[in-house]
Amino acid sequence: MGTDEEKLAAEFQERKERIAGLLLSATRNHPPMKEDIFKILNELNELFPDLETLKDLMVDRRRERSGVISAFWWDKIPIYDINKRIEQEIEKKPFNAKRAREVFAYVLWLSFELLFKEDYLKLSKREGPFDEYEQARRKIRTEKIVLGILFINARFKEITGFNDARVFRQDVPSFFAKLPTRCEGADDFSARIQSLGSIFEVDVKPLRKIVSDIDPRWASIKIIQRWLEEKKTPDHERVIKVWENIRLLRNAPPTHPRVNPKQLDALTFFGEHLPVNFTTLWDSILDRFAESLERFQEII
Repeated sequence: MGTDEEKLAAEFQERKERIAGLLLSATRNHPPMKEDIFKILNELNELFPDLETLKDLMVDRRRERSGVISAFWWDKIPIYDINKRIEQEIEKKPFNAKRAREVFAYVLWLSFELLFKEDYLKLSKREGPFDEYEQARRKIRTEKIVLGILFINARFKEITGFNDARVFRQDVPSFFAKLPTRCEGADDFSARIQSLGSIFEVDVKPLRKIVSDIDPRWASIKIIQRWLEEKKTPDHERVIKVWENIRLLRNAPPTHPRVNPKQLDALTFFGEHLPVNFTTLWDSILDRFAESLERFQEII
């Protein structure tokens, strides 16, 4: 014998599974039949009698004509709108194939909002084998980047003979701290690309000593490029291309409303296009950056 709460939970789960079965059964006909749709709606209305109450309350609220909406009502608007659209469409004649598909789509959406949304949210937060693989991959990539930067700076000082000459800054905590973590959207990407661009902002005075015929306006990447050219280093263009495209996105990330053709080319270089998936873009940038560090260590 369970508690009243356990009984109610078990009953709710049973009704939920029944509705899921009705949804599945309805899809066996294409388009779903009107009577099958009514069966699902009847079950939803029995399980959620407050749907009718919500409709009355929303009508009353509209009569108030208030310009401010509370968080409670804001959360209820999708359910009210979906339910209202179903009521409007299901009684229209003729109830043809096009209307049947549209109504069923709204019924499926309503079912999701009422019954399955929490399940989806729980599943989306659960870490599976793929998430564990991605975490491990990011950790390995982080180690490659950190060690690569340290090794390159040490090797560069040794080769040039200048102790204050560096290729990368090592004091950008915002970049290194986020290296093992997943990029979470446009704002996060904007901060990350800025921090990655910052590691190229080294003191250029020591770098100017290692090349001839230098333009005083050149920043570190251009100076390193000239140094590699003077050394006749093979295949250095691949490395510089990665760094230059990082610089392009850093100066005007694709979160900016105006993206010029060069920045669009930079997106393409990293395997992205508009509209941008910032999570995959950031992973691609770090993958290419890690590869460039490995290549740079091989050629210097």
